[in-house]
Amino acid sequence: KNYVNVGTKENPEWLPLNEWISVNTRLPEINQTVICLYNSSYEYKDNVIVCTYCGDDIWEDYYGCTTTEKITHWMFLPIPPIDK
Repeated sequence: KNYVNVGTKENPEWLPLNEWISVNTRLPEINQTVICLYNSSYEYKDNVIVCTYCGDDIWEDYYGCTTTEKITHWMFLPIPPIDK
């Protein structure tokens, strides 16, 4: 598994890169873009979207619009591939 340190060098806090994190457990840093899971009142129960956390329970989707959906979980974006 790949982990990311969301703490400091002196006080590390390691979170997995590829696992869902409940918003009740931890929120992303402000202005951090992440993958979000939300419950929808539409046809599908769970949906995934890329969005940015703006603080105060405000999330913006990739169009720059504030989402009105209830975000339940999030995960870090994957590490981009390295071209050789």
